[in-house]
Amino acid sequence: MHIINLDKYNQLEQLSNTQLGLLKDSIYDVVQDYTIENIFMIGSFVFGLDKVNDIDIIVCIKEYVDQDSLEPDNVKLYRQFDTEYSGILSERFNKKIHIRPYNIMDFMTDEAKRVNPPMYDLTNSVWINKSPGDVFPFHMVTIVETGEVVLIPRDDCKTNCTCD
Repeated sequence: MHIINLDKYNQLEQLSNTQLGLLKDSIYDVVQDYTIENIFMIGSFVFGLDKVNDIDIIVCIKEYVDQDSLEPDNVKLYRQFDTEYSGILSERFNKKIHIRPYNIMDFMTDEAKRVNPPMYDLTNSVWINKSPGDVFPFHMVTIVETGEVVLIPRDDCKTNCTCD
């Protein structure tokens, strides 16, 4: 497969339906060892920001995934997605791509969902919690002690540099 250059893009809205289809098809091609139930694009690329460095993608697989387990099989699964699969996709699209495995139920009930972050359902081509062109005006921050996810307005970060 040839390289499709996504390096110049900073927002999901800049991608054509053809490019999104190629990205989705490539994920299915690369992650063929697992049964994919859904694919979600998350993070700054979906937020509508002016400059982003990477694309974050959640691949919901049918197989069991434990977000906190350090069991060898689970660590191997994460390394395979984080290193091997992410590397192949990054090379194909000339843009840093991070993919992480999740079980669909765990992903949909993750603490971050309480703040309704914008996402894009790549499997079904559906925006969630955002309309194309909108900018998500918050930083999502996880409080280490409690695991709670909170939102900090981006405008506050212009005067308070602790958000960077």
